[in-house]
Amino acid sequence: MDRDDAIPRPCGCDLLTAAHVLTVADIAGIDALQVTLRGGRAGADRPVRWVHISELTDPTPWLRGGELLLTTGLPLAAGPEVYVERLAAAGLTGLGLGLGFGYDEAPPAAVAAADRLGFPLFEVPYDVPFIAITEAVFTRLSDARVAEAVRRLAGDLVEAVLGGDAGPRELRRRARAFGMRGTLPMSFVALRPATADAAQLARLVEAAGRFGPASIRDGIVAVLIEARDDGAAEEIAADVLRDTGAGAAGVGRVRTEPAELARTYDEALYAVEARRVNGTPAVATFRDLGSIQLLLSLGDERGVELYCESMLGPLRAHDRRHGSALIESLTAYIEANGRWAEAAAALGVHRHTLRYRIRKIEQLTGRSPADARDRLELWLALRAHEVQERRELEPVP
Repeated sequence: MDRDDAIPRPCGCDLLTAAHVLTVADIAGIDALQVTLRGGRAGADRPVRWVHISELTDPTPWLRGGELLLTTGLPLAAGPEVYVERLAAAGLTGLGLGLGFGYDEAPPAAVAAADRLGFPLFEVPYDVPFIAITEAVFTRLSDARVAEAVRRLAGDLVEAVLGGDAGPRELRRRARAFGMRGTLPMSFVALRPATADAAQLARLVEAAGRFGPASIRDGIVAVLIEARDDGAAEEIAADVLRDTGAGAAGVGRVRTEPAELARTYDEALYAVEARRVNGTPAVATFRDLGSIQLLLSLGDERGVELYCESMLGPLRAHDRRHGSALIESLTAYIEANGRWAEAAAALGVHRHTLRYRIRKIEQLTGRSPADARDRLELWLALRAHEVQERRELEPVP
């Protein structure tokens, strides 16, 4: 070929989220393509933005970075190592070499440069046309973009419900777009991942989307569901927990009025958190909340404020005066269920430092986080503090 042949690129198709990035490793793993990764395995997780076919010695002026370049090998004749270095320096994702047009295998110099730079280099068999690779990549990128658009719409709906921006008619209309009837009562399921990391949350929100509009917030995945009654909602929550592989689930009471669904979300959120503290069943419900229901029902902000002050006031005062982190340390210790190493790692401090802080907390509050009853009361106060902060952030109607 003596001209640059770029695959047409639809407008606005370069953006993918971390949860749906297509990588060189993904392409190499497609059995039908029969490609073999020969060099640069360290960069196999590089994201593929698009595919480009070129036989130019220097195609980089026509590229923007993130492309997977396919060639029959003509440009390598001028120097395989230099060619690979040029593509890597331009920010390309990788190089696919079509065999049978001058090369029976990738040149050793090109493989060595790819390994040195962590720049993926794979071989494409003679009987696999480049169009098969471009079609496979395009299909997967398109599917990922559709999934991302749906996920964003789902997140927008969840946020609209919790923000009080979706009235009855609006909620019914938008819910039907996700296969919901829009006429049944609704509830929220809160899912906590088995391990606390961003990748787990991303996978969890994707899996939960099969059951209803889902969104990541407050460190958990919130799923809006329809159910006839509380019993049906709990059964759905159990299905969601089982099928998504989440670490735990909480479900709130079903409600018919959109304005009341924010309370349902709070119930689900604090129910799943309560399981962390006192070992309630895998699917926690509003019945597992105990005295926290009082906090959720308090319409008087002063009541929440007084409860927080009675439990956490000495700790907050100490943090203000000394620049300490007693509130943060107490939270980490309780969320780690009393595991010193895990809590210290979350805080980025030595275990001895955390032990000193916990002793100080015991002195100031008269309660021991090691005691189950005291731990629950302290956890309840921390949740009350969150309720108070959330109300402070809510827009004034």
